[in-house]
Amino acid sequence: MDIISEPDSADRVRMEYEFSFSEGAKQKMLGNLEQAENFYSRCIQLLPQKPAPYYELASLAYVKGDIESARSFGEQAIKLDPSNKWYKFLGIEMAVLQERYADGAGYYRQLSEQFPDQLELRNGEIDLLMQAGDYKSSLKRLDELEKDFGYSRFCGIKRKEVYLATGKDKLAYKEMERMISEFPDEVEVIGILAELYAEKGEEKKALDLYEKMKRMNSGNPLVYFSLGKYYLELGRNEEAIAEFQTGFASKQVNPEIKIQVFLELVNLQSSENQFNEQLETLLGVMYNTDKGHPNVDGLYAEYIFNKGDEKEAEEIYKRITKTTPSNFLAWQNLLFIQNNQLDFDEMYSIADEAAGNYPNQPLFLLFKGIAASQTNKLDEAVEALKAGMAVNINNSELTKQFFISLGDAYYQKGDYEQAFRNFENLLALEPDNAIVLNNYSYYLALLGQKPEKALEMIERCIKQEPDNPTYLDTYAWVLYKNNEYEKALEVIEKAIALSDDPSGEVLEHYGDILFRNNKPEKAVEIWKNAK
Repeated sequence: MDIISEPDSADRVRMEYEFSFSEGAKQKMLGNLEQAENFYSRCIQLLPQKPAPYYELASLAYVKGDIESARSFGEQAIKLDPSNKWYKFLGIEMAVLQERYADGAGYYRQLSEQFPDQLELRNGEIDLLMQAGDYKSSLKRLDELEKDFGYSRFCGIKRKEVYLATGKDKLAYKEMERMISEFPDEVEVIGILAELYAEKGEEKKALDLYEKMKRMNSGNPLVYFSLGKYYLELGRNEEAIAEFQTGFASKQVNPEIKIQVFLELVNLQSSENQFNEQLETLLGVMYNTDKGHPNVDGLYAEYIFNKGDEKEAEEIYKRITKTTPSNFLAWQNLLFIQNNQLDFDEMYSIADEAAGNYPNQPLFLLFKGIAASQTNKLDEAVEALKAGMAVNINNSELTKQFFISLGDAYYQKGDYEQAFRNFENLLALEPDNAIVLNNYSYYLALLGQKPEKALEMIERCIKQEPDNPTYLDTYAWVLYKNNEYEKALEVIEKAIALSDDPSGEVLEHYGDILFRNNKPEKAVEIWKNAK
């Protein structure tokens, strides 16, 4: 019979270490970071000479935002295994986050010695040396880079930046001229020198180079953006817009670049009150060129929506909601348009779809509830409005709208107790809310309930808006219900005089009030008109 011997102490430690490390990786993958930390810490207690747990703890600390702990664990991992490039890359990240650029450059230096053929490591070291302000070492490394890999645009650009930072402008110009001689067909290089001349105020030289760029590469629309921006800096606005317009008309340019340029111009307009007509032209050119791009469509639709062209904006917003249903603003503005047009059938359909995409967005549930109420879907209206109220957090204006809409929906359902409770809730928040004062008093008058309360509320409402024909009609009807017929007649005639097109309901009220004022013939005439 074979006898299985117990593992010795070293084997037990190794086995527990492997188990703890495996469990740490598992908990990290599951998102249980604290448990993962405990397992990795146990690994260090068991075998402190192993670098991997330190690296894992550094990564976890980095995720938690504890950069100092990440740095400490990371440095220990590098110390235990200097050949592991991933440990050093993490060390670079920690150094940059803590603005220890020289330390980060040191790690890049070690990596470039370990992997001498990887150009990006040499470039990374030079970038961090420059951020550290060590321009002497930066130039030395650039010389070494050129010797090993040959002259490159990176070398030229970085030398230019070093010379400018150290006040050696002539050497910066000389370096740029060298770049042009080395890369005579690269428009970007000429653009860098043009920007340098522009930065130093040498207008003629800068413009000459920009024009040269256009001649060399007239098919590259980005050239026009560069020149347009420089014209803006010079205050030559019409010439700037002309250059931008050429760029905006090109399908080669990413629409996002056009949008960025356009928004920069909008910001300039808001501060200097210019470019209005030109901006409209540019936006039209961009829309005609890039119609169908969701962000271009959205920008153009928002512009014409704010301008008052709801019909065209509506069509664009409908297209956006189909192609990009995640565009919240498109849904919102489309629903505002439907509400303005009183197209409640379509508003209900759109709001229902929007609420499906954004189930926790109270605004869409409010629109759905209003539309359902207006299309006699009263149970759905109450359900949507109550759901919207439940997810509405810290938006008092929406809360008021929910109370008004719920009150109206409950009233239509015949649940007057719930209707009036919602109106009272709103008046507790805003005692002088004209809309609810009007609606509440009118409903009380229709039901013949609490005539004194109805009169008190509508009089508070009229004090705020004495020439509102809708509120005056309610006031007249409440007076009528309180048997104040002469005053009711005076008020209803004022309401009709202020209204361009009185409704049948208002005219019916007028007829009833005339009849009570002993004017039956005129009452009959008005009733006929009302019918």
